Amino acid sequence: MASENTMVVELVDANQPQEAAGAASPGASDSGAGWKRISIAEVDSDKDESDGSKCEIITFYNHSTDPNDKRPRWSEFQDPVAEERRLKQVGKDFAVIHRQSRVEKDGCDSWITTSIEAQSPRLRTVLDQVFSDYSGWFPDSSPYAVAPPFKPYVHRWDTLKKVCEEAGSGMLAAELQLLRGELEPRITGYLSSLDRIRSTGTVSFSNLWMILAPGCLVISDRTGKTQISKLVQVIFSPKKRNQDAFYRLVLASVNWNGSTTGIELSVVNICEYGDAIAVQKLSVYPVEFASNWEKIEKQVLARGRKWEALRGYHMKAYSGTKYVMERNPFSRQMEEVGKPASGRVIVDAYAHYKVQKKVAKRLFPLDKFRYAPDTLRPKPKTKDDARNDSGSDSDSDSDESSSDPDILEPADFTIQLPTFKTGPAAHAAYKGKETSGRSEVLTPLNDLECVIATPRLKGFDLGVKEWCEFDVDDVKDIIWDTSPYDNLVLPEGEKDLVFAFADRPRLSKQGFDDFVAHKGKYSGVRSGLVTVN
Repeated sequence: MASENTMVVELVDANQPQEAAGAASPGASDSGAGWKRISIAEVDSDKDESDGSKCEIITFYNHSTDPNDKRPRWSEFQDPVAEERRLKQVGKDFAVIHRQSRVEKDGCDSWITTSIEAQSPRLRTVLDQVFSDYSGWFPDSSPYAVAPPFKPYVHRWDTLKKVCEEAGSGMLAAELQLLRGELEPRITGYLSSLDRIRSTGTVSFSNLWMILAPGCLVISDRTGKTQISKLVQVIFSPKKRNQDAFYRLVLASVNWNGSTTGIELSVVNICEYGDAIAVQKLSVYPVEFASNWEKIEKQVLARGRKWEALRGYHMKAYSGTKYVMERNPFSRQMEEVGKPASGRVIVDAYAHYKVQKKVAKRLFPLDKFRYAPDTLRPKPKTKDDARNDSGSDSDSDSDESSSDPDILEPADFTIQLPTFKTGPAAHAAYKGKETSGRSEVLTPLNDLECVIATPRLKGFDLGVKEWCEFDVDDVKDIIWDTSPYDNLVLPEGEKDLVFAFADRPRLSKQGFDDFVAHKGKYSGVRSGLVTVN
């Protein structure tokens, strides 16, 4: 007998008469028993809607290579790439994709962020503008997926917040807030550390990356003078057995090789140090930490404009330090040596390379290197000049490496940049073009290019007949002695005529006359040949 709360289920064939089915049910008349009659057709119908209803075989594949792995990675695809495509298809409609990985620590499992990817076309357009001059924005094959510690976002967080605030309403604003909401909790600690660095002016080596944002201006005195450069790339080298950890900074500055103006790349290392130190004690540091940056900016801009005007061939006076390369008698290496200089000099980078039979520096073209995308470049003087400026670096510059180990050649640089022709054929082509004589393209510079212009000029010291480099700040105009003209007793018209003939060499910048302080003669540079009398 069934208990009071028992439900008895009876399966019946739908084709069997109801009376026969009822008779076959034992104990149907027992009191307290509940009976429910279910047909076989109803059971088949329920089976079709439940798990395991397909009369087929499916195979799952474990992509874990460790047979003892407690967390197998099952997939319906044998090929992991196919599984990745499936996931991509699943996430294609989402503006932001947050990837996490499960890790085990101290016997406990937890999920950590692997990357956060901006997938919306609207988001990507905005981020391209925010990171337009950020060299590390395309670190891998998935350019908009950034991994912890989210360095690009830490460096440009203030800009991104401003964009979020100005977005207003709409889908773009919603997507920006979505991205910000995912990032902010994960970089708050870094942002707090960055604020402390700015308030105290000190930084530890472990936090140094926070202030080294690609695209920012940095200040140094590597050449003995204040020099401003553009930080292009930051490369961290971890500690090794016989070498401390260090950061390698790739810096960009504007230089002149006697034919064209372009970008020169150099490297500076910041080695690991112990306690936190003042940012200004670093060999290179961002200009935002300079105590008087506004004053420095005006000075270097004026110096850059002066440097721009001194490209080409000029006769000048100089009083300061000149820099020459001499061989160290102990190490037998060529080293730069500073010497005092005073008197008349020739500023001429073309002759500096030509006469010494040196190969001019290879420079990246200004119009192809995106170090200042927010600034429109002025056009060259003529269309022919523009063609010469864009082609001379790739065709006429030599493939000989610089003797300075701190100067990067295009082959040494890891960021995708314009390439140069190399090899014997390119070198022969350069030599053939070199013999055609002086060819100068004086491309106009914008303010930023003048600020990051090198603080030196190449030329010739007429006093000791030596090729060297000069500090731009110490190059002056020649002081001409006009007293002989004033004391000359001649009729007024003839006196003016004599003055015009005597002053002609100075106006043409092809030589000096006998009425110049520090008397002497210079015949000029023609086709790279220098003659000093």
